[in-house]
Amino acid sequence: MHLKLVISAFVVVESFVTSDRFCSWSKETVESVIACPQTIYEWEKRARLKNCTSLAFIQNCTETIKFKYHCVMNELEDAFLEVCAPEYYILGACTEYNTFGAVIQPHYRLKCSDVNPPCAERYLSTDSYLYEGCYNAVKNNKNMSLTEMPQTGSSVNIQTDGVRIPVSGKITIVFISMVVSAVVITLLVRRLGKSKYHSHR
Repeated sequence: MHLKLVISAFVVVESFVTSDRFCSWSKETVESVIACPQTIYEWEKRARLKNCTSLAFIQNCTETIKFKYHCVMNELEDAFLEVCAPEYYILGACTEYNTFGAVIQPHYRLKCSDVNPPCAERYLSTDSYLYEGCYNAVKNNKNMSLTEMPQTGSSVNIQTDGVRIPVSGKITIVFISMVVSAVVITLLVRRLGKSKYHSHR
């Protein structure tokens, strides 16, 4: 009974920093690239080189046929990432790979209607190469970063069941989750100790 409570506490804490789309296998494949493919020919060539099919049969994130090559922006909108990850339908926004959440998801700061040329209102994440407007935004940010001083902090947005959670860097949220875990476990241990004490009286 008490073991179940401890396990439940850990699950609750973890839900704040991950989503149901978290895919640890994708983290092993992510790498930064200078640019993403913009034609089906380039996409297929890069997909063969990335060889996501070699992992598709052993990963446990999704169905084998849905674990595919992606080339999309990162959550900070300042880099292109190649990654093997589950494909999803994206609604009304550009696509990002969130490096902290290890998830392919909509990049809500760039809506399809705000980029030129616009992206489709609904499309598969693997079709991101069709939407140059999303890639142009990253190129512009990369060019701006060369002329500006780097910032000391960064903002990361993680989508958890449709809710965006802003955090100031990866370390902050990890630290908070560790503190919450410690507090929850301490309370459970104390409660367990008290219940044993009263049962022996």
